[in-house]
Amino acid sequence: MYDRKHEHINVTASFAPFKITINSFEWRERFYNVKEMHLIMKAGKGRETVWIFSVSTDSAAFKLRFDSDSLEWFLEELVWDEAADSV
Repeated sequence: MYDRKHEHINVTASFAPFKITINSFEWRERFYNVKEMHLIMKAGKGRETVWIFSVSTDSAAFKLRFDSDSLEWFLEELVWDEAADSV
């Protein structure tokens, strides 16, 4: 199942020169451990720069957005197996 969102999240990430790794995030008082990072994309939103991260957990895939001007993280999209009936 696919769902679009735009909700604030808390993210735990590691930073190295020219690399960011998302380790986990909290959404709706639940923690998700990131198993894989699939795509990182830099995009413009007016004068602001945003970073889009496609990540997956054991049970779902997520699109996360980092607004570099406000330093805020957002959950933008999620996809999960409807048969599992859980994200």
